[in-house]
Amino acid sequence: VGAADLASLSGGDPDTWIYFYEDFLGAYDPRLRDSRGVYYTPREVIRAQVAICHDMLTSRFGRPLGFADEAVVVLDPGVGTGSYPLRVIASAAESAAALGPGFVPTAISDLATRLHGFEILVGPYAVAHLRLSEAIRGLGGALPADGLRLYLTDTLASPHTAPPLI
Repeated sequence: VGAADLASLSGGDPDTWIYFYEDFLGAYDPRLRDSRGVYYTPREVIRAQVAICHDMLTSRFGRPLGFADEAVVVLDPGVGTGSYPLRVIASAAESAAALGPGFVPTAISDLATRLHGFEILVGPYAVAHLRLSEAIRGLGGALPADGLRLYLTDTLASPHTAPPLI
């Protein structure tokens, strides 16, 4: 990773980080990639699924601001490199902007406190932190004082089993 030109990975195609990690893990440890389900979800699929959730929030749950509504809490149980939460942030920014551009930073800062993600692999977990932090700050939002609510954990592990000692 130290040999990578990180400047060339930032900006431009938003899928660069996703390809970087998926392709890296595919070459580095294909069995780990398969066993942990590390696969790219096309941007169009993510956009459609988040739009469906936004529509449900607004039309069926009475939350006219969708993900920007202060009562909506989001959990991605397999956050990977953060593609779904990134689209949720964009959706919330679009809803807040409809009220006026001055609403966006506050809405995004508030959403950052209600956005949670679990990831089992440290690589995508670190990439998700970077991508979400950049997106929140890029929209004028502030990160929560105690940090993003992204956790390095196994979503499918039993809550009744003690974590392994290191």
